[in-house]
Amino acid sequence: MCSDNRQSPTEKLKSQKGASMAIALLYFLVCAMVGSVVLAAASANVSHVKMEKQNEGNYLAVMSAAELLKAQLKECTGEWESDTYEQSEAADLDRKMELKQEMLNLIMSSENGMALKQELLHDFYQSYLNCLDHNKLVISGERDRSEHSRLTFELEGDGMAPVTVALTVKPDHVVLNGHNTQQLYVAAEAELSVADEAFGQYQIRLTMGGLIHYTLNEEEITENDPVTGESRKVHRYTSQVIFSPEEPYLSGKRQTGGGSE
Repeated sequence: MCSDNRQSPTEKLKSQKGASMAIALLYFLVCAMVGSVVLAAASANVSHVKMEKQNEGNYLAVMSAAELLKAQLKECTGEWESDTYEQSEAADLDRKMELKQEMLNLIMSSENGMALKQELLHDFYQSYLNCLDHNKLVISGERDRSEHSRLTFELEGDGMAPVTVALTVKPDHVVLNGHNTQQLYVAAEAELSVADEAFGQYQIRLTMGGLIHYTLNEEEITENDPVTGESRKVHRYTSQVIFSPEEPYLSGKRQTGGGSE
């Protein structure tokens, strides 16, 4: 007698139950892996876009600050002359040095209310004063840092990140070194960078040269004393300073930190 090995539909369903569960789990795993890859790619793209926007904002902020500083440097062109000073004796070296120092106060007061321009002019003229030795210009062979003037400040604009500016003014070379007429060529270099370095940092270097011309006009005259009527000698002194800056220019742009150029 032959036995019947055929299974009923209910028995077949019971026998395939484990295989169906395995297939479902495998399908779920594949979907999860694909989803995680897509999510990671989307997150990376969002991060990249955010970084690019931040880098673009940094670049615009630094460029705007550079243009503002260029304008201020160019406006430093000027000529200042002191009131005539009289004395009975000829001025010695110490007095001539005092007259040169007094010109700094005149330059500062003439630019009252223009803080940044005042600071720039102060550094330019102070670099000249720092090079004076016995009323003559002397520049150290190795560019003594005591002759340098360093100024650090921030420039800000609407909707722009604050930009840090580190400005160094230093003597470059002596053009004229007379007793009462002197000319010194100075070099200014500014490093501009975005203060927030979270997404990388843009830096721009701004350089400029300029000529500082100092003249002490000395005159000896004979006049009559208004009280006694006696003749007397009078020494008159007038100081003049001329600053002639060259066109500022950008010497390079580089980016450090994260992000792309």
